[in-house]
Order: sequence, then structure tokens, then C-alpha cells
Amino acid sequence: MTSEVSETSLDRTASWGERIAEGMALAATPLFAVMALASLADNGDAMLCGGTPGGVLPGGMALMYALMSFIHAGAWLRRMGRI
Repeated sequence: MTSEVSETSLDRTASWGERIAEGMALAATPLFAVMALASLADNGDAMLCGGTPGGVLPGGMALMYALMSFIHAGAWLRRMGRI
């Protein structure tokens, strides 16, 4: 009976809300990557968050956006695993 339940849950189509959530999760990684590149190009002159220029971490905002991009890459990895 367990195999029937798991097969049925895998065969069902995603609801509207699930599709929106998946699309937002997929959009996060490239968005944060672009923001990291824009922060690198900006040279840190206009910081969006608090902090001092030349702080402890090299890269400041660019590093934060790169880490956020890495953290949100899970949606892309799940999608690649389905292929």
C-alpha cells in the first residue's frame, strides 16, 4: 500500500501555488548572481545595507549576494536531478 501512495503523490500535477513557488525559487539564484556582479562593478560606493567600506569581509555586499545565490541554488539542483 505504501508504494501505491507514493506513486499517486508523484503522479499528481502541481497546483497553481506550487508552480508560483517553484518559479520564485528558480528566479532567486540568477537574481542574486546578477546582484553580486553589479555590486562588484559598483566598487562598493553605494551600499544598500549598513556597514563600513573596507570591512572585515573581502567583497562586502558582493560576497553576501554570491552566498545567497549559492544558498538558493537548491531549486536548480532539484530540477537538474529530475532530468
